Amino acid sequence: MANDLIIIDLDTNTGEPPRSLYNAVKFLRQARDEIKKVRDWGLHSISVSDYSVFETRFGIPVGKGASVFTLLDGTLQVLDATSSGYADELMARIANSTT
Repeated sequence: MANDLIIIDLDTNTGEPPRSLYNAVKFLRQARDEIKKVRDWGLHSISVSDYSVFETRFGIPVGKGASVFTLLDGTLQVLDATSSGYADELMARIANSTT
């Protein structure tokens, strides 16, 4: 594997742009992890086409569970797209100088 890690120097570049870039990547990772957790819980809250447990567990209006689950699943597919997307590569390659 190539040595392609991109280090953002937060020690000497203390302005807002480097911190914002690092935070954007960090929050993207956190969002992906939270979406995955909710989607995984959802998988265990759905019975065939019955989303009522999922709706109740997450406070989703009745009849909207399938839509919410589809949106979560689609978003996760984009964030985890290793072959055609940039999000996964961005999260894998960006680090700060203190990590």
